[in-house]
Amino acid sequence: MTHGSVKVVEFDHAATMDRDELFAWGERLREEAPIAWSEAHGGVWVISRHQDICAIARDTEHFLSGHGVTVPPLKSPVPVIPAESDPPNHTHYRAALASFLTPKEVRKKEAKIREIIVEALDTLIAKGGGDAVADFAAKIPARAMAYVFGFEDEDAYRFDHDFTEVVNAATSNDVERQTRAVENFVTFLNEKLDQRRGDPTDHDLVSAILAYDNKGKTFDDNEALGLVWSAAGGAVDTTKHAIGHALYRLGNDKELRQRIIDDPSLLMTLPDEILRMDSPAFVGARYVAKDVEFGGVQMKEGQRLLMMWGWGSRDGEEFEDADTLDPARKYNRHLAFGHGYHQCIGMHLAKMEIRIAIEEVLGRMPDYELVDPAMQPRIRGGLMWSFDKLPIRV
Repeated sequence: MTHGSVKVVEFDHAATMDRDELFAWGERLREEAPIAWSEAHGGVWVISRHQDICAIARDTEHFLSGHGVTVPPLKSPVPVIPAESDPPNHTHYRAALASFLTPKEVRKKEAKIREIIVEALDTLIAKGGGDAVADFAAKIPARAMAYVFGFEDEDAYRFDHDFTEVVNAATSNDVERQTRAVENFVTFLNEKLDQRRGDPTDHDLVSAILAYDNKGKTFDDNEALGLVWSAAGGAVDTTKHAIGHALYRLGNDKELRQRIIDDPSLLMTLPDEILRMDSPAFVGARYVAKDVEFGGVQMKEGQRLLMMWGWGSRDGEEFEDADTLDPARKYNRHLAFGHGYHQCIGMHLAKMEIRIAIEEVLGRMPDYELVDPAMQPRIRGGLMWSFDKLPIRV
């Protein structure tokens, strides 16, 4: 159906879809209507081409994040920053985090990250297998981020436990459980913020957030809480699900698995290719700040649009053999971490975690098996492309 020069499609990104349906939509829209309109959720533009997504992500004059980066909007109890912010505040929020997450700083943390991953893998191996998502992948990023925050091991375990319960409760229909989980995690984070107010250091992220002062710009208590909360959420889900996708791909492709074992140098490029093929954060939203013509269509102030990160990462105009996993692919401009001003600030840490997880798995249980090789990820809630569970045998 067309409306004027705009193609109207019956696409709902928040509907549950399997791999075939999700990527078939992407191929169709890139070919027929790279900028389409859907009536779902009150109306939304659907953007499917890599070049268009990148252009929108870079344009903070016409396309804003401060009105929310999901459709429907997230119901967060704290500010979702820096994700749901725009310049100039966004610049300050990123600056407070940036120095702790550069490639150089992340490399300094490799030994501790490996220790965390080995400990999670020990438990999985001792049990003879289990759920590769809940029993392995989910055990890694929360503890890794707690380490970056400067928490001691005891607090890292509490951080992991409380944040995991927030995630698990969010997918339940138990409002009381959801409320309790959020309150517990917020209480914990406020305790750590209060602790660092009284005993700051010069080497942890929480202290840096509290001490931030750039030409008089500081963060109030709610902003500080929002930065710590958002860093936790951003660090955990994408990394956890990327590790799940990696173990699924390697578990279903013995030739690929052996290729990585025979040539460990491929571990430097494989994480990006896993992320390109299966972007966990599949969709990002923007708000049209003022009327603008983009890609031959007229967008109106107040409308929302969806940047389909996962489809853009499979765009054949950008990637040769876009639907083929190539572990040696170089210059991989995938969109799994977003693009432009809001590109994920923790991507170097995430890629290190994915790389070490794959390396340790293939080194210690190279013959692991998927219990159900036909199991498929799904997109749920219009945001994450992931496995709910991924049973494996060691």
